[in-house]
Amino acid sequence: MLDRDLSTARKLTRREIFAYGLPRSWVAMMLISASIYLPKFYTDTLLLAPALIGWTFMIGRFWDGITDPLMGYLSDHTQSKLGRRRPYLLLSALPIGLAYYFLWAPPQGLGKQELFIYVTAIYLLTFTFWTIFSIPHTSLGAELTMNYHERTVLTGVREALGALGVLLGTAAPAIVAIFILDKQQVYSTVAAVVGCLTAIFILICFLNVKENPKFQKKRPLPLKKSLSLMVENRPFLILVLLVMMCYIGYTFVPILTLYMGDYVIRSPKVAPLVI
Repeated sequence: MLDRDLSTARKLTRREIFAYGLPRSWVAMMLISASIYLPKFYTDTLLLAPALIGWTFMIGRFWDGITDPLMGYLSDHTQSKLGRRRPYLLLSALPIGLAYYFLWAPPQGLGKQELFIYVTAIYLLTFTFWTIFSIPHTSLGAELTMNYHERTVLTGVREALGALGVLLGTAAPAIVAIFILDKQQVYSTVAAVVGCLTAIFILICFLNVKENPKFQKKRPLPLKKSLSLMVENRPFLILVLLVMMCYIGYTFVPILTLYMGDYVIRSPKVAPLVI
């Protein structure tokens, strides 16, 4: 009976569909700029050893392995007047913008050890708030409608805006650098704009998208049962392995491209175009 109720829920408006997908563009800008430009910013502009920024990224991925499933568990078990997912959009909006800005604006005069501790701490903080936003936001998209066509449109709009964000995030530093010569100021300026707009668009999503109340009646599976079903699902495990392999390639390419452009090809302006 519940599934039938879900499938006959009201249709989403265009405003709801667009408002849901809107934050994805700016969050994608945050992710792509952190993947491409952050390592080189800290090694070449702030002169942090490459091995140290490598440790920052590795610690961040292990941290994601803890916070992502934990956030999914918390969101599934949340009960409030705002729903299971929307409270976390409200909670993450401002902190994610602030943390992202401070990632690109470290205090002056830090030693190498202090700079490593700073970037690692702020990097983990930024991606913690990114997790607090992204896990509930993605889950919300799966629950807004059970209509196949609407789900396709909803996901398509979200991912199209995400792709636009990737393009903007790749191009933004090069465009801003035309008007600002100081590299550190270029990145901090871009970070300030992206951080502000990310917070604003998350709040727009929060204000314009309401949860499907029928899902509040659904009880999540116990953790042990969920893990058991996952292990028994062989196609899912194969998919996880393939996704992991894709992400390994995805991680290497953007991080190394700027270094290749500068130190191997010796044509720095080409690298952003290649990406």
